[in-house]
Amino acid sequence: MDELNRAWQDRRADPEGALQAARQVAATAASDGDDLLLGRALTVEGACLVACNEYEAGLRALLAALPRLQDAAPPALAMALAEVGHVECVLGDPSSGLDHLLEALALSEQIGDRAGAAATLNRIGIAFLALGELDDARRSFERCLALHEHLDDGVAEAGARNNLAKVATRQGDHGAALDHLAAARRGFEAAAEPRGVAMTDHNTALVHVATGDAAAARPLLEHAIDGYLAAGHPHGAVEARTDFARLLDPDEPERALAMFELAHTEAERLALPRECAAAAEALADLHRQRDEPTTALAWLLHLRQVERQLFDQTSDRRLRALQVRHQLEQLQRDSVTDMLTGLLNRRGLERVLEQAALRRRSADEPVSVVLLDIDDFKLVNDRLSHAVGDEVLRRLGTVLRETVRPEDVCARLGGEEFVVVLAGCELAGAHRVADDLRGAIAGSDHWAALDPALQVTVSVGVAALGTGPGVSEMLAPADRALYAAKDAGKNQVVS
Repeated sequence: MDELNRAWQDRRADPEGALQAARQVAATAASDGDDLLLGRALTVEGACLVACNEYEAGLRALLAALPRLQDAAPPALAMALAEVGHVECVLGDPSSGLDHLLEALALSEQIGDRAGAAATLNRIGIAFLALGELDDARRSFERCLALHEHLDDGVAEAGARNNLAKVATRQGDHGAALDHLAAARRGFEAAAEPRGVAMTDHNTALVHVATGDAAAARPLLEHAIDGYLAAGHPHGAVEARTDFARLLDPDEPERALAMFELAHTEAERLALPRECAAAAEALADLHRQRDEPTTALAWLLHLRQVERQLFDQTSDRRLRALQVRHQLEQLQRDSVTDMLTGLLNRRGLERVLEQAALRRRSADEPVSVVLLDIDDFKLVNDRLSHAVGDEVLRRLGTVLRETVRPEDVCARLGGEEFVVVLAGCELAGAHRVADDLRGAIAGSDHWAALDPALQVTVSVGVAALGTGPGVSEMLAPADRALYAAKDAGKNQVVS
């Protein structure tokens, strides 16, 4: 695990070395049948591939990681979801990317991981920006900036300001954009982050382009191209070259042509279909202006091919993402469901109780719990067999589902104990519900079908939800009431 953590830390400084380390861990985990470790290793492998500009391969590894991380600690799943969302946005599918990023943010906020939440908010802002949802993008970046200021992360603060500048530029607030970019550049320079400096130069140039100052934009774009290449970020260099070539087009068409062709070649090499399409469209226009219809038509045909490829790849990625989402949902259902009764298991009950406790604190909503225990269940197993005992448990679960209200939650706590959570229900009402359940179970015709002599009753404890941090603590008052019902002769309700 330490080796995997080091690989994650090194994924940007030494992506090739980190990739090899992650793959070695993945191979060992696969050989040992350790699916959880394999999921973590695939996450690091995918992130390293992305750092090596191998986006499609990175996304495949990340999507393979997600189902394996369903039972992992929330930070591991949040990390994988955030990486998937980021790559989907880079590859031109911000809608799917946003879905994964919002899941990652919810997990990070759930466990109080402010650094993880801040990094994910930054990526969410980028997704909103790609979708043209500028106000949502601005709010995401502002929340990200506030978190990073609290965490005292200067580089991340600079990144958030750089992105806020993009929003301001799109909204026409060029003064605010330049202020954000100046602050961002200072932050990146102080941290010796050449890629960040290149980004701020690039985005400052785009502000000047928006205000019609091409003369100020050109040297900044040249600096940005050099900075991206020096920092090992060819994707940024492709975008900067395309922007620079657009400025050259009217005055230096030959140089613009060469720049667009280089951008197209690099975009193809990096498998960046959006950037490839942008360069192809510009080249078709240039050749049309030069009265070279045959070459212009060739580029237009290539553009159509790239756009079709982009559509196919996006559709394929969405299909894979849907398949993974289905797997995740199935695993999630399985992880919180008791396989015998179909009710929630203890893990699922814990989540419901935590949510109920939160609502009680925030909205002053009463929450009552009903704890049921089958009377003399051991005798059923001993006299009629464990198979009949299992069927009793299964059919009791059915009686509970059929008797309670749709908004009530039923769970099997373990063994022959069951719980019903009644949100918004005072103790007196919960007692009536519990007695209805007791009567429905005792009077059910399910039991005679299993054995003519079989009778099933339950003892029931009713109480307000306890205030402790875990399932046992939250059910403790109901548990005490249940023991009182047993001591009083069974087949009755005590509250």
